[in-house]
Amino acid sequence: MRGKVILLPYLFFFGITILLAFSIVLLFTEEESGSTSQIDVAGSSLSAQTQDHRETVERYAQEYGIDEHVPILLAIIQVESGGTGADVMQASESLNLPPNSLSTEESIEQGTKYFSELVQSVEEKDLDIDTAIQAYNFGGAFIDYVAEHGEGYTFELAEAFAREQADGNQVTYSNPLAIEENGGCRYSYGNMFYVPLVSQFLHSPTDTEWIRPAEGIVTSPFGYRIHPIYGDRRMHTGIDIAGSGPILASRSGTVVAASFNSGLGYFVQIDHGDGYQSVYGHMQPNLQVSIGDIVEQGEQLGTMGTTGTSTGVHLDFKILKDGEYVDPAPYIGL
Repeated sequence: MRGKVILLPYLFFFGITILLAFSIVLLFTEEESGSTSQIDVAGSSLSAQTQDHRETVERYAQEYGIDEHVPILLAIIQVESGGTGADVMQASESLNLPPNSLSTEESIEQGTKYFSELVQSVEEKDLDIDTAIQAYNFGGAFIDYVAEHGEGYTFELAEAFAREQADGNQVTYSNPLAIEENGGCRYSYGNMFYVPLVSQFLHSPTDTEWIRPAEGIVTSPFGYRIHPIYGDRRMHTGIDIAGSGPILASRSGTVVAASFNSGLGYFVQIDHGDGYQSVYGHMQPNLQVSIGDIVEQGEQLGTMGTTGTSTGVHLDFKILKDGEYVDPAPYIGL
């Protein structure tokens, strides 16, 4: 939840202001461009929009007898819609309806009911819960396929099923999980990466762990590079993640900057209270936080943009440790 830091003693406030200004001033000179699954997934947090549906999910999970699978249902919502829109579980197709035919509550009820049926089916065939998760995307036929070809879900079985259903036709798929696995493609039937996609939201990061702040492709790592606009060699003090979606707080903390400069464009800076700060640059103008806000890990700060010195829509994500820039990649599992 979000709060405001108010009524700080004047002398303390003055000292903190000087300290924060010193760390923030570095930014103004910065000019940047733009489970059981065998696939490694980094832990990620559910968005605030998805968390808003928890009460409804819990109610229908209890009604359909799958209370223990509330985390999976919320993770499915995160993957399907990020918690936004009406048909948040994309459950219309399980009723043979056109996509997005259901209201939010209808979607959660039908999605939960459908998943409960898949759970019952895998239990009857003595299979694992990952088989049910993948079947939410592929359909119930995948459960029979796993029962015939193995003892439980594997990514290889999901890949083989998709290949058969798609007659070998592939499509480009730029999700980082796919890029790491096969260079960025999937078969044109369903999504064979569905279990890894859901599993990444089943981790529970601790208060000191970092989560990935945005989905997309890392287009420029931390370190020296030839600047894409100015053509000279200079230090890139963050990592660029190209995409178009929401930007989330990588850790909980207090917003110490939410402003604009010519290099980073619209940006947010968060103080995490233990010597670490994080910076989110090139955002769209509609920042969703202000200076003094206390934000939770996974809370949306804004949306990817191309403001400031930038060659395309992306997030420039930086981490400072005791005032010095460090490579963010190992902190967020890259």
